[in-house]
Amino acid sequence: MTDIFEITKQFTFEAAHYFPNMPKGHIYRKIHGHSFVVEVTFYGKKNKENQWVTDFDELSKSLNEIKKKLDHKCINDIKEIGLPSLENISSWIGKQLQKKYSNVRSIKLSRPSCGEYCLYKIK
Repeated sequence: MTDIFEITKQFTFEAAHYFPNMPKGHIYRKIHGHSFVVEVTFYGKKNKENQWVTDFDELSKSLNEIKKKLDHKCINDIKEIGLPSLENISSWIGKQLQKKYSNVRSIKLSRPSCGEYCLYKIK
C-alpha cells in the first residue's frame, strides 16, 4: 500500500472588488475591500529522495507570484477572473497553479471577517 499525503500552504492578500451587474443601490455594486486568506492543497506520494510531496520553498515562490497579482489591487481589473466572486477568484488561482503543478488538489478562499469561504476542488 502506498501512502498518499495532502500538504497545504497558506497566504493572505488585501483587495477590493465590486459587482457592476448588481442593481443600482445594491451594496455589492459599490467598490469595497476584504482581507482574503488562501489555502492551497497539494496531494501525492512522498518523493523518494527528499521524502516530501512538493517543495514548500518552490510553492512559496509560485504563491508569491499570484499574491503580487492580487494584493492591494482591484480584482475587477484582472480580466481573466471575470466577475470577482469567491468562486471565480479561487478558480483563477487554481488555473494559475495548474500551469506548473499537476498535483493541486484544492483552493480554499476565505474572508474571515465575513465568515465566508469557497472551496474549489480540482479533479
